[in-house]
Amino acid sequence: MMVFCNNRSRFLVWAFALAVAAHPVFLYSQDRGSAEVSESQRFQALLRAEDFSAAEQLALESPDVATGDALMLPWLKLKQGKVDDGIALIKLRITEATEDRDSLACSALQVVADASLENALSLGHEWLDDSRLSDIHQRLELIMARLYLRNKQPEVALPIIDKQIEHADASESLKDVIFALVLYLYQAGEPKEALRYLEEMRSRFPETKLEPGYQLQWAHIATAAGQPLPALKTLDRLTSDYPDYFRSNEVLFRISKGLAYEKIGDLDSATGEFTAAVDLSRSDPPQADIAKAKLKEFAQREESVKLAAAARAAASEDLRPPMIRHTSLWSRLIVLVNGGVVAALFIWWVYKRGWLASAGPRHG
Repeated sequence: MMVFCNNRSRFLVWAFALAVAAHPVFLYSQDRGSAEVSESQRFQALLRAEDFSAAEQLALESPDVATGDALMLPWLKLKQGKVDDGIALIKLRITEATEDRDSLACSALQVVADASLENALSLGHEWLDDSRLSDIHQRLELIMARLYLRNKQPEVALPIIDKQIEHADASESLKDVIFALVLYLYQAGEPKEALRYLEEMRSRFPETKLEPGYQLQWAHIATAAGQPLPALKTLDRLTSDYPDYFRSNEVLFRISKGLAYEKIGDLDSATGEFTAAVDLSRSDPPQADIAKAKLKEFAQREESVKLAAAARAAASEDLRPPMIRHTSLWSRLIVLVNGGVVAALFIWWVYKRGWLASAGPRHG
């Protein structure tokens, strides 16, 4: 899924790049003692060590180390538990911002939410009530809807999202929020509602029908919503149309196909797909937890069927007469032999009696 807040994403990429670039130089200066460590390198070293207090002090003394990121200093305060100070500084940053203020507010709320979801919601409400920030209200509503989902309050998020779907222009932010709702509904055990919103997203953003990631997610949710055959067709088409994507996500494909086969009652095919998923994920076992759980479930189901069959056989055995139920195979054979001998003697006796009668004297 697309990163919701572009500013925060840029900060993370920037921080990581600086860390990678600074690390070998810093080691070299330690080993050789010939290169002077720059303020930026010291700052990145403090971040890696999670010494946020010292990093904040350095940022105050040398503002250039955080130049270009208006949220660095408030983020450092929040990481130390200075929530009130961090939020106060964020409010100042938003007030002073002259351009791209909605993106900055988006990133700021996410930063606050990582420290305190309750404070993030409170801050968002405060901004929505501020007429001076009307230019960012539409974007703020989408952010708030996402925070409500994160706070497990779909009843508050849904009206906001429905209103945005009906009235707002199509944007990446709206697409991301709808998709977040789709995932929330699916995980909450409401796949039909999830599929309804996913179809709404596909209708509002036609390009998603051409993106394999969204199609794979559609197939997975469609199966859970009771549409396994269309899901299988989609998965087969994705496999042929996007072979590279299939190879890089084969475990997920196998699991989705296994679930679809299970839904239509083809347990042999489902077992094959789940087994393949487990074999493919040996280097990353958690990726195939669903497949492992399903194989275990199938094994237990098969054992239950065998036990039920044995129970039925035992019950039918109990209905037989006691003399037959408790006799051994050898005893039954003896009974059959003795019966045959008796029958033969009886037939011989009848024959003999008839023959004697026919051989007697005849009277004229």
